Amino acid sequence: MNYEPLPGERLEPEDFDSLVYATNNQERAGFGTHYVVLAYELTSPIQDLPLPLDQHGEFAWLTEAELLLCPGVHANTKAYFKP
Repeated sequence: MNYEPLPGERLEPEDFDSLVYATNNQERAGFGTHYVVLAYELTSPIQDLPLPLDQHGEFAWLTEAELLLCPGVHANTKAYFKP
């Protein structure tokens, strides 16, 4: 997502990770999948966020504790919030 902070907002890089899978979503032999994940913290009023609705069907705003307990949150996402 390409996002320029508005006046009064703060966008700070937090962490990064690299995930490598032996398979790919096309299930084709010979190559895997490599994801590079860049995590940012954005401080902004929720109503002002330009959410990427073309990429995601729904969004949820959760506390860290709620996120870690939520069965619908992927383990790779939860890993960013574990010590």
